[in-house]
Amino acid sequence: MSVENIDVCFVLHVDYSYIEELNRINPSNIYGDIFSYLHENLQDVPFTISPSGSFIEWAEENNMPFLYFIKNMVLREQVEILGGAFYEPFFPILQANDVFGQVELLTETICERFGQKPHGCFIPFSAWSDEIIVPLRKSGVEYCLLDSRFFKTAGLNMYKVVCLEHNGKTIFAIPLESSLSNVMDFSPQEYYESILKLAKQENSCFVIPITKEALHSCFHKKNKGEKSWFEEFLNLLKDSPIRLNHVGKVIKTEKIHQRGIISSNAVLNDKVLGASIKNHIFMDNSLRLLYCKMQYVYTLCNQIRGEKSRKNTALRDLWKAQTAVLFDLENTNIKHKHKLIQHRYRNLLLAEKQSRMPGKFSTSILTYDFDMDGVKEFLFQRDDINMYVHHIGGKVFEMDVLSVYKNYTYMAGEHGLFVDHLISAKELEKIQEKDYRSITTNSVFANNFYQYVSHNNIRKNLQLKTEGIFKLSSSLAVAVSLKKKYTLTDDCMEVQYILKNDSSIKISSFFMVEMSLAFEATNKKASKISIYAEDVKKELQIEELANPLVFKSIPWLQMVGIDGRIKFTMELNELSDVILIPIYRKDAENVNTNIIGLRILFYWHIELEPEHDTEKMVFFRVLDSKRK
Repeated sequence: MSVENIDVCFVLHVDYSYIEELNRINPSNIYGDIFSYLHENLQDVPFTISPSGSFIEWAEENNMPFLYFIKNMVLREQVEILGGAFYEPFFPILQANDVFGQVELLTETICERFGQKPHGCFIPFSAWSDEIIVPLRKSGVEYCLLDSRFFKTAGLNMYKVVCLEHNGKTIFAIPLESSLSNVMDFSPQEYYESILKLAKQENSCFVIPITKEALHSCFHKKNKGEKSWFEEFLNLLKDSPIRLNHVGKVIKTEKIHQRGIISSNAVLNDKVLGASIKNHIFMDNSLRLLYCKMQYVYTLCNQIRGEKSRKNTALRDLWKAQTAVLFDLENTNIKHKHKLIQHRYRNLLLAEKQSRMPGKFSTSILTYDFDMDGVKEFLFQRDDINMYVHHIGGKVFEMDVLSVYKNYTYMAGEHGLFVDHLISAKELEKIQEKDYRSITTNSVFANNFYQYVSHNNIRKNLQLKTEGIFKLSSSLAVAVSLKKKYTLTDDCMEVQYILKNDSSIKISSFFMVEMSLAFEATNKKASKISIYAEDVKKELQIEELANPLVFKSIPWLQMVGIDGRIKFTMELNELSDVILIPIYRKDAENVNTNIIGLRILFYWHIELEPEHDTEKMVFFRVLDSKRK
């Protein structure tokens, strides 16, 4: 292809996700204006549209008339439709079967709705790994779009198509020229000249991603009688070497394409990561655990046998949780981050619930390397609840209530349930004075590796043990040990502690059990706490807790969610003192309306003679007011 024949392809990606719902954004008008203008005024202008499956579902549910415009433009070959994965995930974190399944689902939907089978694939955030080539080719994809900067890094011509290979399968990758995406930053003349300048350097074609906002502005006329930005640009193309084209035709301009290898990469906030998107996800502990949950639920879904409808429903819920924008790696929805995480857990738990076959599922303890650290965790599973116990800290790091499809321990940076601490009187004072983290992060037992002792799948119990060194002073420390036994009954989780002084010196300390629970906070509703302190019942609102509160002689405590449905009750075998500490969103530490959870610290004063031990027990119940 010579410089006298420069192809320019505009690609419009259209989507509608849970983020639009959260922010109460209704893009129907802007989409209606864009597709109406393309349909009525630019009938001879080729355009490429990349719709997500969620966008098509939303448009169909709301009977959007612009679907007719899109179909009509496809039939008259004005518009080319790109495919991809239905719920637009990060491809590199998916199993091959999920890549194939999601691409097949969107392909079928596009064929049914618009009458055209897509051969190209949109890659969200250009999140690339060569391992996705095989499932993409299996699903009929011939080419995909990737950021042109990847080509430069790989030593390739960044304005020409490349043929990529993995395990004997090949796919074409077409470079996306993002430097020309913000069209409204240029005048039509400047934009035209920028294309010519790049073409002189590379003598090739340009595939330009353009947002709905930018395109809407391009079509808008400032004053009656004036031409729009796009109309002025089209006038410049008359007798010009530049022609507008479809993306799919770019591949056919040359018979032989460059070959190369593009390493795993992605683009966030218009910056190239230089590494796999999985690396970025694993930097955030809550997202890492969410990824582990996805892989676990994938296994459960693919174990469903004999019920195709149930399996398909489970897979659809799993795929919804995989949506890339819901990870919010660009931090554009920080204020909704906990809601986005909880939304994905909801879909994962819906899928997990589908995998529990009626009459076949039974309460059990599974040993499974859930977080992929090489050590098996212990998964307590009851029909209505999950509790996952980790060797580090011997804590419950995930608790799911399946009747409401919520994970109540998902908060990033928080410890979980049944986290153990042995602290001094001075350290207790500091905790009461808001210095919680510096004390409990390095306390005895909190980050210990708990050794496995035994478990009984019939009695549903698990026994762990650990040892530690407790400092009596700067120059004196003693050995202590802790045995911990979990027992899952029909109505509660019982946790028994046996703390032993293994030294020859008497110990005076405080034994503390930490429980951190996530709660949604709204301006209209509040989560409630009922607490008996010194034989007097007190009622509190979690959202009203500005500072840590201390209560004495507590036999039990109950928390109620904002919908009043789920109640958490914690009973103790001995009276305990308790500290209540609100958990804030990370970016809003002092704003009460941004409380997302509560940290409960039960503690007992311990006096232990040499070689003596003491027993404490906590009974944790989850009650659903709608369940009999």
